[in-house]
Amino acid sequence: MSKESLKVNKNPFLGVVESAIKIWIINRCKSIEHLHINLNGGIFELIKGYLQYVSLDAKMINFEGILLNSAKIRSDSIYFKLNLRSADNKIKFAKDFKIFAEVSIGENGINDCLDSKDWFWLKEWIGNNCLNTKDFERIVINNGKIKLIKESNSKIFLLDVLNRKLVLVNEKDNSSFYFPMDPAIHIIKAEVSSDEVLIKLESSVKA
Repeated sequence: MSKESLKVNKNPFLGVVESAIKIWIINRCKSIEHLHINLNGGIFELIKGYLQYVSLDAKMINFEGILLNSAKIRSDSIYFKLNLRSADNKIKFAKDFKIFAEVSIGENGINDCLDSKDWFWLKEWIGNNCLNTKDFERIVINNGKIKLIKESNSKIFLLDVLNRKLVLVNEKDNSSFYFPMDPAIHIIKAEVSSDEVLIKLESSVKA
């Protein structure tokens, strides 16, 4: 795991809070190659355990086995408690809060994820629902479309959002397949570029 140094040249207490939030984020990822974080809140608000919002920009993230090229995230208001006696400045959130994210994942990241032990069930789900077969070779991203490769049974799909969920739409017959998703995650927008999938979403972080 690449953990960038937690350097701060701001108000000392702001630096402590920033470091604690960075540690909280890093500990929930298998790896992050770049992480920049910005806290918005006055010193008196911070002392009371309140932030107007937090924004972050990260690259090359492995989150629960999902290999993201990039992630831009902004929270709404955050209420927190900071244990200054803890060696790692452990932070706890006093209330649930929402996050709004833009993430990107490339073709290799998608295939590596689907071939992993943790996410192979999703590859089987895609194969069974979209190709009527339990297994397929790989996913190819090309010209804004997603191609599922299976010997002579390859099919092309478009990526869409319906009812705030990700949907694969068969280009030939318009049949739709909703991805199985955590109900706490709401998809706002999804599109396929020339070499990656871009997704805007909102979710909640539990206290």
